Amino acid sequence: MTGTITIKNKTYVFRDDHGHGDGIWAWDIQDDYTKGMTHKWSGFPNGSEVIFFDIDNPPQTIPFIPIIN
Repeated sequence: MTGTITIKNKTYVFRDDHGHGDGIWAWDIQDDYTKGMTHKWSGFPNGSEVIFFDIDNPPQTIPFIPIIN
C-alpha cells in the first residue's frame, strides 16, 4: 500500500514496505527525506485525504518520486 495523505495543508507520502512496524508511517514531502524524519499514526488521521497508487507505477503527477524509491 502506497499513497499520499493530505491533512492540514501538509502532504505526506507513505508506503507499507518500510519495515518500521505497524501503523501508518509517512514522510512529509517538504522535509529533507535523506534525514529520515518520519511521522506515524495508528491509522489514517481523521479529516485526511488519502490517495493510493501503485509503487511500481506511480502517476506522473507525483513530483516527489525520490521519497518513494
